[in-house]
Amino acid sequence: MALTLARGETILYPMPYVEAERPPYVVTNQRLIERMEVGERVLAVKSLIGASRAKARPFAATGVFLMCLGLATAALGAYFYIPVAGMEAASWKSLLPTAGEGDGDPGADPGSEGGENTAAPPKPEPTPPPEEMPDDPSAEHPDDAAWRLTVLKTRLTGMALLGLGLLFAMLGLRIFRKRRYFVVCRSRDAMMRIQVDGKVQQDIILATLQAVT
Repeated sequence: MALTLARGETILYPMPYVEAERPPYVVTNQRLIERMEVGERVLAVKSLIGASRAKARPFAATGVFLMCLGLATAALGAYFYIPVAGMEAASWKSLLPTAGEGDGDPGADPGSEGGENTAAPPKPEPTPPPEEMPDDPSAEHPDDAAWRLTVLKTRLTGMALLGLGLLFAMLGLRIFRKRRYFVVCRSRDAMMRIQVDGKVQQDIILATLQAVT
């Protein structure tokens, strides 16, 4: 239903007023109108006894949850990264698959060709058992390729968790800081809360109400 104005009535909020957008709140120099699906609620400007500012954080719980999740993830990343920060790691190229990996027939006998019998290969010499790793992670380990690859993977895992945790924390902080601004109008019989776009518009509506009351 289109808004019908009385004689001498002027719309003060929102400006510009577009009927097709059907704003939920309309402020004129005579009335405060709340437009709902079931109808309208009207407060006479002359009957107002007070108007004040109000603000809320509607997504505060979600922001706090994301910040806690981010800090926990960053702490887990630091747990992985700090113990191996000063250790020698393998090159990142060692994580890439080699060009000749997976070639050849695993069931073929490399020592036989064309059905001819060849001598058995020499028996490999037994390798000594690996030395036990010391309990102190900062102690110097042998220059072993497998160990250096493990250090690289642990370091990359820690860096990834640190980055993900900081991302969650920053996103949660941004969501937590989102605010909604309102103008609360009170009369002797009712109260109306008008949602505005920001602090500037909040100040404009308060100044307008003070001027017409």
